[in-house]
Amino acid sequence: MGQSSTDPRIYDIIDAVSADRLETDINKLADFGTRHTLSDTTSDTRGIGAARRWIKAEFDKISASCDGCLEVFYQNNLIEEGANRRIPFDVDVVNVVAIQRGTTRPNDFIIMSGDIDSRISDPNNYTDESPGANDNASGMAGTIE
Repeated sequence: MGQSSTDPRIYDIIDAVSADRLETDINKLADFGTRHTLSDTTSDTRGIGAARRWIKAEFDKISASCDGCLEVFYQNNLIEEGANRRIPFDVDVVNVVAIQRGTTRPNDFIIMSGDIDSRISDPNNYTDESPGANDNASGMAGTIE
């Protein structure tokens, strides 16, 4: 069998991960109170809308720091009332997406997005507190990092 070698750049990437930034981002996402898919979309401080705008702004900052290396956008999908028992009214399900294309092979790319909604035990309760540090603020913080 041939020997495998690890690209040393991998260790640089691992060393650049910041536990403090991860914790800060998890706390920021939890501070939106709830990120239930049906929660507030217009507030700047609460709900799924505020959370996704903050995530987009974070991706935009990352892109600005690397001369526009990321294409950042919202992906919308309208789910109509009654599509299933958890959809009591029409709702736009919106994902924040960041794409990084290869510099020498632009048809190769990495797509970054993540599950950011949170909920309590009652899947249709979209107003009560549901900070969701583990559902899934931690996963999104890892994606941003």
